[in-house]
Amino acid sequence: MISLINDYSLFGVHDDEIIQMLSIKIDKKISETLFYGLKKEDIARRGESEQWLDYYAKYQFIEYYRKRMEELEFVQKKLLKALIEETEKKENPNKLLINQLSKTIAENSKVLAEFGFAPPLLSRIEFDIRELCSKERRE
Repeated sequence: MISLINDYSLFGVHDDEIIQMLSIKIDKKISETLFYGLKKEDIARRGESEQWLDYYAKYQFIEYYRKRMEELEFVQKKLLKALIEETEKKENPNKLLINQLSKTIAENSKVLAEFGFAPPLLSRIEFDIRELCSKERRE
């Protein structure tokens, strides 16, 4: 029954509707005392699983962005090296290639800068979501 309460709560079903659905499901009237006791246990269990999920999601999120930034930095180094080699050619430097490399380096720099802004922005969004969820729980 706890898992049903959890599922119904996740979909935003009101308490009185959950009581009614559970009563129909087990073919017996459920008291509010029993329901709220089970709901309290569900919230405690959900809290533990949410803490685990938060930790796991944060770790994976950080790891994902760290890897993308490392890849972008690697590409940036290779592009800069190719640009330097091409511009230092004494005979016939390829101006089209130099121009394209410069544009690509600029675009890559913008992406790297955006990655720098992403973690604080996503952290703020996460904070706002937590605040909204805690307000809903209090109500």
